[in-house]
Amino acid sequence: MQRFETGDVLTFSKCEVTLISHNILHLRIFDNVHFEVEDILESFELINRLRGDRKFGNIVESGKNTSYGPGVHEIGAKPEMNVFTLAEAIIVHSLPQKLIGNFYMQLMGKSKIPTKMFSDFPSACSWLARTLENLEKSKKKKSLKPNRV
Repeated sequence: MQRFETGDVLTFSKCEVTLISHNILHLRIFDNVHFEVEDILESFELINRLRGDRKFGNIVESGKNTSYGPGVHEIGAKPEMNVFTLAEAIIVHSLPQKLIGNFYMQLMGKSKIPTKMFSDFPSACSWLARTLENLEKSKKKKSLKPNRV
């Protein structure tokens, strides 16, 4: 199977995933769908095979009038589902989605992965790009520090 490259789009029955830059994935859940555990597992399985060993920042965008089945957010927040996640921006379009997003953010907070909620794509993308840049700078600073014995 080939490697996921910038601009590539994977389309599933209820969502699509686009690699919008070398380190940012956009998972857009379609409007008016009910997203179940099997949907999240299907998309994560293929994404993980295509990403190789690369880590990404994720933009997860709920569609308008999208609802979620039991366990979707708990599965999505599990550490094993986020091994390759550096940070995550969540885009919501309604108050019920925001309430569910707050619950998900509490779950993600336990993993120490930077996570923030937005109502529009440009704000989410801007925050995620800045966050990834800061994480990279922090990583470089740590690698430049001499080891003390």
